[in-house]
Amino acid sequence: MVIDECIFKNIFGCRYMDKKSLYLMYKDKKWAVWEVEEFTNSIGLLADPTRYIRNHSKWSSPKTLDVYNLIEKLQKHFILINDEKTYLEKFQNKKSILDYNNFGNFHEQFYQGNGKSQKGDKRLKIR
Repeated sequence: MVIDECIFKNIFGCRYMDKKSLYLMYKDKKWAVWEVEEFTNSIGLLADPTRYIRNHSKWSSPKTLDVYNLIEKLQKHFILINDEKTYLEKFQNKKSILDYNNFGNFHEQFYQGNGKSQKGDKRLKIR
């Protein structure tokens, strides 16, 4: 995910405010967010480890978010953490290939990401 640096200046300065106060403060403000993540290990273990699409021309159009949706997106990507205890619990091994609640180790992440079908390919890839 790519976000404008002004988000950090605005939102993180207000980290102890409740949602209602944030909404009132930023009710007319919108922020642009780009989804630029991809699973690069499917093309090789030495592929770009950042998992970001480097070529800007291949980025999708930005989504414009209000303060509620922005906070939700930042929490989904663990940039903002609501509950530290719950966040730390996510570092357990996956319970199955369908476990999207736990991060798991590298091998579990690789298998889960590599099993997803590629663009245009409807088959699940099992190796």
